[in-house]
Formats: sequence, C-alpha cells, structure tokens
Amino acid sequence: MYIPLEVYRETERMLRRRRTLLPEARSALAAAEARATDIRSPVADRVSGKGTPGDRTAAGADILMQAHEQLAGAEKWLKVFAQMDRLFGALTPEGRIARLLYREGKSQEEICCALGVSRQTVRRRRDTYVCHCALLAAKAGLIDVRGGA
Repeated sequence: MYIPLEVYRETERMLRRRRTLLPEARSALAAAEARATDIRSPVADRVSGKGTPGDRTAAGADILMQAHEQLAGAEKWLKVFAQMDRLFGALTPEGRIARLLYREGKSQEEICCALGVSRQTVRRRRDTYVCHCALLAAKAGLIDVRGGA
C-alpha cells in the first residue's frame, strides 16, 4: 500500500505528537479565549494602523474559531488513534513496533534489538501501520490521501 510522501510524513508527525495533541489544543484554546476577550489589545488595520471595535470583535471570533477547529481536529486524531489501537493491538507485530516507535520514542535500532527483527521488518511493519492510520484519518476528513494534508 502506498500513499504520497507528504501524507505519510504528516500522519507520522501526528502519531509522534499523540500525547501532546489534546493538551496543546486546550492550551491554544485558553490562550485564544484570553486574547479574544482582551479589549486592551486592538487589532490594527494593516494600512492605516487604526483599529475599530468591530475589527476587534471579528478578529476575536476568528481567533476563537481557529482554536476550536484545532481542538476538534485533535479530538478527531485521537479517535483515529483509538481505532488504530483496536486494529493493531499490543499483540500484533505492527502494534508492538508502533508502541515502541511512537509512544516510547525508541529508535529503529533499539526496536530491532528489543524484538529481534531486521530493520527491513521494522520499516515494513511501520509503513503498514502508518498507511492504515492515514486511511482512517482520510475517512475522518483529517487528510486527503491523494496528496495533501
């Protein structure tokens, strides 16, 4: 199974960020709420340098909307990861490699030694895992497997 390289890399990046996705999104939402409600920080017009209350309201709404979208995206990714955990449990070869690689941060060489397998086996099983994850993410509307995240 093959997917475009940028999709593979984005999926793997999200797998590596699994533990931090939700806390980062919640933190960004809290920061956005603080910025959006802070009346003392006017949003300046890019040309004139002047801001109006309407500009601040619209900018605050945009900031909040982006933060809410980030949180919703993080929650969708976590659902994809939960599906992956069900598909590739800790007893499957792909599941073991994914756990060591993406949750424990082990290197490919460390995984080879720990499991007694070749680097080619680790890469092949990792590729299977990442491709399945990308397909589930595409089904959830998180990425486009035809070539864009």
